[in-house]
Amino acid sequence: MRIKITLQGIEGNIILPVHYNHALQGFIYNNLSESLSNNLHDNGFKINKKNFKLFTFSNILQRGKRLADKLEFGETVTFFFSSPIKQIVEDIANNLTKKDRGVLWNNYVVCTSIRQYKTPYFQDKVTIHTLSPITIHTTFLEEEDRVNYYYKPTQRKFNQLITKNAINKYNAWAQATGHDLLQYGELKLVPKQYNPKFDTKYVYYKNTLVMGSTGIFELQGTPRLIWITYETGLGDKNSQGFGMWEPVVS
Repeated sequence: MRIKITLQGIEGNIILPVHYNHALQGFIYNNLSESLSNNLHDNGFKINKKNFKLFTFSNILQRGKRLADKLEFGETVTFFFSSPIKQIVEDIANNLTKKDRGVLWNNYVVCTSIRQYKTPYFQDKVTIHTLSPITIHTTFLEEEDRVNYYYKPTQRKFNQLITKNAINKYNAWAQATGHDLLQYGELKLVPKQYNPKFDTKYVYYKNTLVMGSTGIFELQGTPRLIWITYETGLGDKNSQGFGMWEPVVS
């Protein structure tokens, strides 16, 4: 289930950090009901010893004006929010419509619009446009330090990792909702309009630098895996604002 949320600044233009993912994520958690917010934050949905939040959100759709380490937007900002768990989306939508105001970083805001989108019917391939960078990584030890290695869509292991990640997310959803688990599936991301020089993005989440990829791609594979990545994001770190995409309308 996917919605588009529009927020208006009560005191004028909205100013956020350049790397605003954590601020936007905090706004989302703060506008979920307390018990749901705490359960998602602390527990999530577990499968194979992994924990998934099963939601994602897009970059802010408007362009901000750079002011040193901040971005100044206009009086409104808009972003997409999505989850395969209907209760999560309905909960935040209901809370936002009831509140007189909320806090987005240092800005008092009010929700002026929520639009729901119908989930497309997916077959075995779809052309997609990224709404936030797609990231996938592995972690290894180097002199007792944990090091993250991020992959680009042109690297062979990229598709193996996004497939494994998507199967785990699908099965976390299936286990939570009483559906059959998926034993096998595959995904492949084929670049259509993607230049690693310009479409590789570096985003700080808290103090961690994350590398992701943007552009237009063809996503091929198992329809149920394509669907779960539409609802909860492609790749990892989805609840931190990575991996959201939309179909390209021809």
